[in-house]
Amino acid sequence: MSQTVPTHDPLRLSIHDLPHQAGAHKDFLIDFVADQEWNNGVVFPQRDTAMKADVSMTSVGDGVLIHLRTSVPTTTQCGRCLDPVTDEIDIDLQEVFFSPELRQAALDEGDEDAEDMRVIEQESVDLSELLRDNLVLSMPFQPLCDPECLGLCPGCGMRMEDAEEGHAHEVIDPRWAALSAWKTEENDE
Repeated sequence: MSQTVPTHDPLRLSIHDLPHQAGAHKDFLIDFVADQEWNNGVVFPQRDTAMKADVSMTSVGDGVLIHLRTSVPTTTQCGRCLDPVTDEIDIDLQEVFFSPELRQAALDEGDEDAEDMRVIEQESVDLSELLRDNLVLSMPFQPLCDPECLGLCPGCGMRMEDAEEGHAHEVIDPRWAALSAWKTEENDE
């Protein structure tokens, strides 16, 4: 049975009621709003849009396995024609949050990777960093409105899809521009 999490800090889930027995399971339905700082500089979550996430927690021997599924609506501009683009990024991730003691034991043994272990803090797991990391890594760096987008004309900036067939501009190399002026003066004489 899924329970809805109160909205005070929806991405921090208590594991207090989860039995510490391997295989114990609990489901949550979370309402949250993605932080605007969760972006890659090109793609941004839609501002003030309420989203839902399905979260499953399962007790495992060394901690808690989290399975999170959600879709995050995003906004950006097409990398070729600069038109606005909206999209949804689907997130489906699994991560184990370990007990702080296990992480410390691994660090004491010299395991450098233990520094990156996600840890249970005060009988709760904070999903915000996990969700942010996966969302940002899923964002395209060159989003397109359409894979066949022709972009903008480099001469006038017109959308190539709106331009007439054969649209082009004569481009004169600036190094030769002075010679064309000289040729014009010679023809005038």
